Parts: sequence; structure tokens; C-alpha cells
Amino acid sequence: MRKAVVIFCLGFLLLLVNNVWAGVALLRFDLSAIGAPSGTKTDIFTDLSILVETTSYYNDPLDPTAFTDVGDLLVTSLEDPSGQVDDKGLGTYWEITGHWEDLTGNIVNQTTGTDSNWGPFTEYQFNYISGTMDLYAHLLANPSYQKGDFGSDIGSYDDTFRSFTDGTLIATLALTRGSGYLKYFTNNPQYSTGWVRMEWDFTSVPISGFWLNDKNNEMNNYLLNYGWVVTVPVVGPGIGNVRVNNPSMHGSYWMDIDSKLKGGSQVLIPEPTSLILLGTGLIGLAALGRKKKRI
Repeated sequence: MRKAVVIFCLGFLLLLVNNVWAGVALLRFDLSAIGAPSGTKTDIFTDLSILVETTSYYNDPLDPTAFTDVGDLLVTSLEDPSGQVDDKGLGTYWEITGHWEDLTGNIVNQTTGTDSNWGPFTEYQFNYISGTMDLYAHLLANPSYQKGDFGSDIGSYDDTFRSFTDGTLIATLALTRGSGYLKYFTNNPQYSTGWVRMEWDFTSVPISGFWLNDKNNEMNNYLLNYGWVVTVPVVGPGIGNVRVNNPSMHGSYWMDIDSKLKGGSQVLIPEPTSLILLGTGLIGLAALGRKKKRI
């Protein structure tokens, strides 16, 4: 009984420390790691503005609320609290792209109604469950790589897949949690509103010398304890473009949702006390394992 209680308490500690953030990381990129001349470094930044296209496919006959999401991401600028910083030609000289295709989630609530101005609407509340994302960087002058190509329509279904997955792999991330909300006006989709927030953990940083902190020290080992948070608003023309296809436009699915959205992201630092609690939990679990072997 005591062992069960101890294991429960240690497990609770591990849950408690998950995604507890102390603040935003101060970062810069050293482009010499992807082939630029030595000393080519961006200014220090806190925020990465992004452009994202996604297509969510609802195709599970046993659970019509479940979806699989395929998405492409392009970093459009680096910023700090005062505004855009010197990003050394991001988008013209070099670029960062990202891609996921195994993101899963479900609709946790769906309601319908009619607005006096914009007519009938459907409200969706989403949870994102799991997924992985790879980030790539490359110089645009390199003929081996393509500039990120979103295609002519909204949604990732017509994106040029290769253009978001070439270059040098700079990080792999795993989704830890996510949620979203969409109020979609059937007859006036341009007035649809909502938001998406996703939290990711760095699981691999295979490139050397690219991720630096404000002291010009390499961040690879630290990033494995850090998180990447993506926040995307859905607010009218020019900022959010969403289309709910029911029935599906893209195959034998019963529904799919296409979107092209502008948003932001940050790399977040965990609370120091969270790391201490995490270490305590792991040590406790290891001690239990050793005691069990002796028995």
C-alpha cells in the first residue's frame, strides 16, 4: 500500500511540473551554422511571427469528432517587445519552415445559432492531443532547397510539401497540449473568429551552433527542457482565413477544415522549482526501482 501511495505522489509531482513556465527565452540565431559567413547572427529576439496553413481531416466513422491535422509553418519575422529586430534577411536571404502531419485532436463541444448581423454560425471547441513538428532552416540562395510554397488556396492540402521539409533540421518538437475555438459563420466566413494555442516540447536539437542565447552561448541542451508555444488568432480578413467544408472537399472524409492564419510563437523557460521537483520525482522512482530489485 505504501509503495502505491509513493508512486502516486511521485506521479503527481511529474504532472505538476508539466508546462510550468517562468518566462520567455532571449535567443538569437547564428546563420553560419546553415552556411552563411562566419559571424552572421540575428539580433536578440523573444518572439517569432509565423504564417500557418492547416487542413484538418475528420474521417473516423466511429468518432466523428476526431480529426487529423496536416500543417505547414513559415517564420515571417523575429521580434522583441519593442518591435521587429534585425533578422538578417529572414524571408529573402534565409528562412525557417516547419511541418506536421500526425497532429490529432477532437471536437469537445459544438453548438449552432444565428447572429443578427452575419447569419447562421457553428461554434467549435477543440482539443489537440498529440503530434510532432520538425523545424528546418536554409539559405534561399542554395539551389538544392525551395522557398516555402503555400499554394494558391487556403489550407495545407495544396502546399508544396517538400518546400517546408528541406534544408537543415534545426529541431523536432512534440505536442504536449493544445486547444482552440472557432465561431464559423456559414454565409459570411470572412467574419469568423477564434483562436488556437499549442504547446510543444523540444525533443531533439540536432544542429550545432544555430540556437544561441543573449550571451552567445549554444542553447541545445537547455532547449530540451524548454517549450515552444504557438498562439494564432482567427480574426477576420487578412489575419484569419478559414473554410469549413461539410461535406469534404478533399476526399472521402465527412468534413474537413482549411485555414491560413497569422500568429506568434515564443520559446518559454521552465520554472526552476519545476526542474527541482522533476528531479526529485525521478530520483524517487529510481530509488523505488532499486529497492524492488533488492527485495
